[in-house]
Amino acid sequence: IYYVATEEQHRGKGYGGLISRYAVSEAASRGGRMIGLQPSPMGKPVYERIGFRVVAEYETYVPG
Repeated sequence: IYYVATEEQHRGKGYGGLISRYAVSEAASRGGRMIGLQPSPMGKPVYERIGFRVVAEYETYVPG
């Protein structure tokens, strides 16, 4: 799942979670067995509410 966003005036109404649950359901119905994402700090609670959990963390290196 990549870049699910909700316009500010529509946040907090469950739209992001709904779309994400649909994507998960659709992937599972097509044989998907693993779904990964890299949530933003704002999105992480949304994904946790629908059942995602942290299994690994990563660091991004940006040369200075």
